Amino acid sequence: MSDVGQPEVARAGRWIVMLAGFYALAVVIYGLLGASQEIPLITPDEFTYGHLARSIAHGGDTTFRGEANDLRAALYIYAVAPAWLIGSATKAYSAAKIEGAFLLSLAIVPTWFLARRFVGPKLALIPAVLCIAGSWMTTSAGVLTENLAYPLATAALAVLVIAITEPGGRAGWVALGFALLASWARLQCVVLIPIMASALVLTPRPGGSRRSVLQANRRLVALAGGVSLLGIVVALADPGALGNYTVLAKDGPSMAGFLAAIGHQWVGLVVMAGLVPVPIVLAASLNRAAWRDPGVAALLTVTWAAGAIFVLQSAWAIAVLHAPWHIQRYVEYVVPLLLTTTVVVTNRGLVARRAAAAAVVLTAGLLLLAPGVRQVIEERGAFALALRGDDVLGASAALSMALATLVAGGVWVLAALWPGGARRAGAVAALALVTGTVFLVQDQAGWKWQLDFSRATRTTYPRDLTWLDHAGKGPVAHLIAGASAGHLRITDFFNRDIEQVYLTPQASPVGVRGQICSWVIQPAGEIAFSGPCKAPAQRFYFDDGFAHVSLYGERVEARDPIVGKVVRVSGAPRVRSIINLPCQAPAPSISFSGRGAISHPPRQCAPQIQGQLFLDQPGTVELRFRGDGAPHTVIVGTKRFPVAEQGVTTVAVRVSAGAPTLAVQLDWDVPTPAVAGIDLVQGGRRSSLL
Repeated sequence: MSDVGQPEVARAGRWIVMLAGFYALAVVIYGLLGASQEIPLITPDEFTYGHLARSIAHGGDTTFRGEANDLRAALYIYAVAPAWLIGSATKAYSAAKIEGAFLLSLAIVPTWFLARRFVGPKLALIPAVLCIAGSWMTTSAGVLTENLAYPLATAALAVLVIAITEPGGRAGWVALGFALLASWARLQCVVLIPIMASALVLTPRPGGSRRSVLQANRRLVALAGGVSLLGIVVALADPGALGNYTVLAKDGPSMAGFLAAIGHQWVGLVVMAGLVPVPIVLAASLNRAAWRDPGVAALLTVTWAAGAIFVLQSAWAIAVLHAPWHIQRYVEYVVPLLLTTTVVVTNRGLVARRAAAAAVVLTAGLLLLAPGVRQVIEERGAFALALRGDDVLGASAALSMALATLVAGGVWVLAALWPGGARRAGAVAALALVTGTVFLVQDQAGWKWQLDFSRATRTTYPRDLTWLDHAGKGPVAHLIAGASAGHLRITDFFNRDIEQVYLTPQASPVGVRGQICSWVIQPAGEIAFSGPCKAPAQRFYFDDGFAHVSLYGERVEARDPIVGKVVRVSGAPRVRSIINLPCQAPAPSISFSGRGAISHPPRQCAPQIQGQLFLDQPGTVELRFRGDGAPHTVIVGTKRFPVAEQGVTTVAVRVSAGAPTLAVQLDWDVPTPAVAGIDLVQGGRRSSLL
């Protein structure tokens, strides 16, 4: 039975319309914010899911460029795969983000329907709207499994509460169905099943009727408990069953690391949930009257079970991975239920003011022990409070979070002192106000940083992100001589023509995704390919940060000074030169700790140019330098060449046939004087070596 009378339920139609309006508004807001973010940011998650979705959309499976992926939960991948059928990768990415806004905002529905049972359709809008208003909603702008797992997990927990209040019905099996779907969307959500088992067993029943409740739900309890135990046994016996998460069962954390991670995740949950809900629920849990109410007892039990298990599970993960920060995405699934429980216990007057004040002070005191922000992307809620606390008071992150908790909690306690019958309404209004204000501060800072990060990174890519696909037709082989530039993941994400990746024996595979093969340069410049990749085509992509490769007979289809070039050759490819320039490609400097500074620092450079040539006849290498207003010198062997302060200076170096090397010493290790070009002149014919 619902705690709300049937007449009020019958009049809920207009509130459902309002609910739909808030949902539509959220989709529009997050859709527009997502459209402002032009490139993926979360590595490697977004790139992995995007590649797999593209593979599935084009008739493949969960593999990327010949490399199998051990992803065990692929529902989200299938959900967004149709986006990669509508056109270019840029359009697909835009469509996936819009879908993310639609999916993530769906959490408003189960939250409202659950809260309506306890506080009516009007007040139910408070937790429903708040559950799609926090900093966790920034994931809507990404290709991330949380976008589907969050609403499914919310539905599973909401229906679980109903199953406890109405034992023996279908609700328990519906909750299990949602839990399985959430687990298929994101494997982390498999803990929803032990949450179900523990909540069904532990929820107290007034009047000693627990045995009858367990009897009514015995099949569900047995199944959920059995599956939970079986899952633990399988994970410990065969960690490979977890796929991408194998390391979590294979390598356990140290006890000190695990305890520290529990603290980190608790901080993440408190801060992400708006500071006040956790101490209010804690205070209500100390009130015996709350546990004598069957509905509230169910809410409290499921909230505590979900919070404890998600915190423990995520703490284990970050301790194994040695991440010295909290990851609020890992515990966001508790927030809708936490917000609902907070509104219910406040509306029913089940929170003693003294207990609430003590819980607020205790929470603020514990937050004083929290470390500073170390990863803005994952600690979005804490980052915003730390940033504003520093702006206003010059306070540390811990002090900022503690003070914010005292202020927000103090407002709620004062509202709870309101005289007469308006006390509960005032407390609920204060809860909505302070929590909404915290979310607003977090959202403004979090979205601004995310979009600034995106814009700063976007400036280092061509205007057309699908530039490689648009440069010509046919598959492209990516040849890496030393190390792929950091821009590869974006180029790879938006350009589907890259079908093979080849590394030289000395090249670094860092940042390279998919099946990797090898290429070796023979003494005369011929290329020997090996590995499981199919024979390379006549199009080649080079993007080394330092090494610039040129091929005989190459026709440049596209060139960008930062992300590299695409060339086409006829016949067997043969290397003409490899030139190592002094400076890396420019890239923004991103600080993921503290205030999250984003800047464009001076590029790192070495005071030399090195090269290896493969020549059929002698020639001259001409190096051109653009002056920077100061005198400089270039040294080649024993010869010194002055570089003019203004204009372009050409330094000519004679090279012999065969495999001569090029060694040029510079008297500077900054980007200027800039290298304006390097050409090879043979028999009156000039060709660029860059």
